[in-house]
Amino acid sequence: MSLSKEILHSPAIEEVLKSLQSNLESNNGLLPSQFEEEDITLLYELAFNLYGANDFEQAGEIFQRLVIAKPFEPRYWQAFASCLHMQKRFEEALVPWSMWCLIDDKNPNPHFHAAESLFSLGDIGEGLKALQAAENRDEKGELKNKIEGLRLAWREHVSN
Repeated sequence: MSLSKEILHSPAIEEVLKSLQSNLESNNGLLPSQFEEEDITLLYELAFNLYGANDFEQAGEIFQRLVIAKPFEPRYWQAFASCLHMQKRFEEALVPWSMWCLIDDKNPNPHFHAAESLFSLGDIGEGLKALQAAENRDEKGELKNKIEGLRLAWREHVSN
């Protein structure tokens, strides 16, 4: 279910998010570890729709709560890192990319996305290591073109 931008940015949604944030910060409300599955599903849906509406900051705040509530769920780490990356907060995104790598070690995607963040930070050496880790895990070759494209972009960037 996709929510319209008007609904996502309505005063009612803003109020719910502010209340949730306030309750979580003051510990008067539920801590993320106390969320029911229904709460988690609803928060994920809301954050997913906020991300789709390019509201990466608010989506990131919710995904951050979800990684606290369910720290071994890779998709929450992926979503949180993606929000930070889309806000150009590349260094901060490295933590959730790394957590996703640890939780889902055989998956090439978190390594690839970490490489993108590292490249954006200008850390070519570490970026190449992350890219190699992605390539080593890409058994089906699904990321082959993206990996080659990123390597080519690095070569062009370094030579300029």
